[in-house]
Amino acid sequence: MPGEAGDVEIRIDTKTLKGKIVKEFNIKSNDPQNPEKVLKIYASIEPEFQVLPESIYLGNVKYNEVKKRDIFVELKMDKLKIINSVCSDKRIKLMLEQNNYGSGRKVKVALTFRGLLPLGYSGGEIVLETSSIYLAQVKIPFSVIVTKD
Repeated sequence: MPGEAGDVEIRIDTKTLKGKIVKEFNIKSNDPQNPEKVLKIYASIEPEFQVLPESIYLGNVKYNEVKKRDIFVELKMDKLKIINSVCSDKRIKLMLEQNNYGSGRKVKVALTFRGLLPLGYSGGEIVLETSSIYLAQVKIPFSVIVTKD
């Protein structure tokens, strides 16, 4: 009825969002003088994890050459943990180090790649399994070009 209040529930999936956001929603009502209202929501999304780098390009790697890279994950909340790290390519070895690095709570994932893939471009992803109820997996894409000796 006109002049009465009502509730509006809005859910925003923030898994892939970070930083300042603005979302706009059109609310329809049965009020003939105001059949539609625009509701704007402003928010600042703080990610649970910050992964550096966000993707890995190993560049040109000679066949059988070894390349190493470190991935650092900053844990933004006290109870968060990286439980496991796996790679889509079993020839890439990952070592998870649950130590503090630098000024905050950072986890280091040491990546060791041996150029035993077929010659040419290859890619995949590293998956970090987490204790988060919102983001159970953090995926980090990687790519490499394996060349002849």
